[in-house]
Amino acid sequence: MRSSLPVAALALALAACGSSSGRASSTSTPTDPAPSPTATASPAPTASPTPTASPRVPTRRTVATGLHVPWGIAFLPGGDALVAERTTGKILQIGADGGKPRTVMTVPGVSAVGEGGLLGLAISPQYSRDELVYAYLTAASDNRIVRFRLGGQVRTVLTGLQKAGIHNGGRIAFGPDGKLYAGVGDAGNTANAQNTDLAMYNVEKIGMLLYTDYLIPFEVASMLLLVAMVGAIILAKREL
Repeated sequence: MRSSLPVAALALALAACGSSSGRASSTSTPTDPAPSPTATASPAPTASPTPTASPRVPTRRTVATGLHVPWGIAFLPGGDALVAERTTGKILQIGADGGKPRTVMTVPGVSAVGEGGLLGLAISPQYSRDELVYAYLTAASDNRIVRFRLGGQVRTVLTGLQKAGIHNGGRIAFGPDGKLYAGVGDAGNTANAQNTDLAMYNVEKIGMLLYTDYLIPFEVASMLLLVAMVGAIILAKREL
């Protein structure tokens, strides 16, 4: 009997330790609160590039067909076009709205050899009054400028311009000063384009003749419908 007491006391002590240990483990240890999410700055919006407008393509339509080596062109006050056929010597009229070309004149004396023939056309600034058309053409012996009323008699204005199989020039146009300008070719001799000592053409009411370099000055080129690649600038009065 006496030996069982220590055992009971030991059991009670262990139970007390176990009970104390259980209470200690059930006590929760406080923890730090979870950090609040940090606000992130939104990136600044990037401006989208402005779309580039596509270049507008000009509307093109055929206004006439069946032309035979068309070379010069000039427009009448009403909008109709006159077209010179280089090899046939014909002048065709095409309506302002297009249509079948109509032959209104065949210029006599045209020699269509090589690059020559009926070349540039120009309408008189006073066409509504005088109805004159000017033409640059290659004849049997030279290049020349003539004038006429459509279907009428041809009058020679300027003769003696050198001709050749190539580089006959031929563009003519009236400038804002009322004078006639012509691009005259070097006739196959490139030295002519820079020869200011060439003989002057002594023709009634014709101004001075100037041979220029291959590049026509812009001030003169702006007065021409088209400028011959090489040539000279001839100044003539409107009253030719």
